[in-house]
Amino acid sequence: MAVLSIFSEVLTRPSGLLWAFAVPGLLYAAVTLIYRLYWHPLSRVPGPMAARLSGWYEFYQDLILKGHLPKAVPRLHAQYGPVIRINPNRVHVDDVDFYHEVYRSNTKYHKDPAVYGNIGGVGRSLATEPDPAIHKMKRSLVRGFFSAQYISTMAPLVHKVVRNSLDEAAEYHRNGRPLDLQRMFASISAEVITQVLFGSSLDRLDRGKGKEVVLDTLDAFSHSFQLPKHFPRLAGLIMGLPASVADFLLPGYHGFRKQCESWIEQAQEKQSTGKYSGEHGRLTLFDLLLDPELVKDEEGHKISLPRPTKRELVDEVLAYYIAGTHSTGVTLSLATFYLLKNPAVVQKLRDELAALPCNKDNILEYQTLLSAPYLSAVVKEVLRIVTPIPGTLARVVPTGGVVVHGHYLPAGTSVTVHQRTVHYDSRIFPEPHIFRPERWIGPEASGLDKHQVAFSKGTRNCVGLNLASLELMLCLANFFTWFDMTLYKTNESTADWRDNALLVTKEPVRVTVDTIRK
Repeated sequence: MAVLSIFSEVLTRPSGLLWAFAVPGLLYAAVTLIYRLYWHPLSRVPGPMAARLSGWYEFYQDLILKGHLPKAVPRLHAQYGPVIRINPNRVHVDDVDFYHEVYRSNTKYHKDPAVYGNIGGVGRSLATEPDPAIHKMKRSLVRGFFSAQYISTMAPLVHKVVRNSLDEAAEYHRNGRPLDLQRMFASISAEVITQVLFGSSLDRLDRGKGKEVVLDTLDAFSHSFQLPKHFPRLAGLIMGLPASVADFLLPGYHGFRKQCESWIEQAQEKQSTGKYSGEHGRLTLFDLLLDPELVKDEEGHKISLPRPTKRELVDEVLAYYIAGTHSTGVTLSLATFYLLKNPAVVQKLRDELAALPCNKDNILEYQTLLSAPYLSAVVKEVLRIVTPIPGTLARVVPTGGVVVHGHYLPAGTSVTVHQRTVHYDSRIFPEPHIFRPERWIGPEASGLDKHQVAFSKGTRNCVGLNLASLELMLCLANFFTWFDMTLYKTNESTADWRDNALLVTKEPVRVTVDTIRK
């Protein structure tokens, strides 16, 4: 009774109530930390103490140091060995062969829902869907719009978009203004992905508001991608907040989702009248997202996906725009950076392209460029050295677990091998930090294509790889045959990258357009 009396007296004091809640919490935290350090199934896997104890190490690398984890990983492997713990339940493996095992076709290592359910606030879109059966149906739904054959039919449209951008860049020369290449290339990509999704130009779809607002919100959101990874409920809460508060917490997210909702409503309005959403009533990719029964799978059966909710549609559209606009824009701008830092490569590229015929609009066309081996080598080297997705692509260890370099990783462990681990392995790519397209030509190139993993590999590779390749080839070939350019207030420091789920640069790559060559 005396003990109960003392306890009752303590609880009547404010400080006593605080201790009543704090002590169990502190005990729970202490037991959790001790468990993770000594009794956790991964307790024998080395790594920084902070990473072994909690997810705050990854949070610190991602958000405080602004996407620094992929840069820290090589140093951590040098210190701790080929298998390291980067959070209590996730390991990174420095092994190219293990990469090819984890990410191959028909792999048993499926996407980690804890990561892909939260990344970028895009829900369970095609790119982030962890369930392999659902992913297969979603991919079957859209595969026709990203096949090599369909992309070839898109080429004339992309030629026109590129030609308009060349004319715009020429105006920068005449006005003596520096050109933001990331914005220029993102504008090209945004126009193309809008045509694929909705069968309309971005300006027309946006009802005269102009693409600049869209590009601004996309750019802002691309720098906020990591936040939902660590605060998974944030993206869902954002849409219920006032726009000003939402944009402060997650810049660009609220605005672009609202923009996507507007586009979706336009397409739904057309389809409700029996018309497809594209200009002249053409079937578009978005029509298929609205009504999956319009498509059959490889066996000839209707796709058995339910009609998506508006939120699911917005998730899909948002994912396509982020991947199809930001990623391509950054890659092309960094490609220009590396080329301008290597004038001998530019000259060799121009010599090859000079022998190819242009069309009536003075454009080197896609089909013509497919026969340009040095351009192909330049594109491959750009994708290798840039690596547009530099960070964690987490997979779950399947039933039975796996032993990697003497460490047993039980089923359910989250495991990753960064694409940069492959692209910067000096045994495969000697002097990996040197931009050298010649490595992709001749005897030296034997077997290298297997290790070009910028679009990942297997059945979970990037569905838009054919479209991205078309844009890379057309933009690089035509910009470098049309213009002499010089980097403007851009160097290794300003072009330095960080991981924001997608690669972002410290500042955009800018150039002056010195000469119009055509």
